[in-house]
Amino acid sequence: MITKGAVVIIKHGDPEFADSMEKGLVKKIAGPSSDQAKYISELERENFFLRRIVERETGRNLAELESEYGYNRRVPRIFRRLSNGWALIMYGITRFVDKYLVIRE
Repeated sequence: MITKGAVVIIKHGDPEFADSMEKGLVKKIAGPSSDQAKYISELERENFFLRRIVERETGRNLAELESEYGYNRRVPRIFRRLSNGWALIMYGITRFVDKYLVIRE
C-alpha cells in the first residue's frame, strides 16, 4: 500500500481534452475508513511484537549454535594461500588424468 507519493501530470494543448484525460487516468485516493484504520493499527502492533519475538529467538539460536560449534575463527592468510595452491595442483592433476591417462574408445 502506498502511503506517500506524488504524481505530476503536465497538461499541454486543449485544456478540456487534457482535463478529461486527467480524470480518466487519475484515480482519486481517499484516506482509510475507521475500520481500515483500526485494522492497520492492529497490524502494526502485531508486527511490532512479532519483530521482537523473532529478534529474541534469533539471539537465542545464535547463542546456542555458538556454544555448540564454537566461534568461527578466521583462517590465517598463509593457510588460505596454501589451500588455494593445493587446489590448483589437484585441478592440474585431474585435468592431466582426464586428458592423457583415460582410455578412449
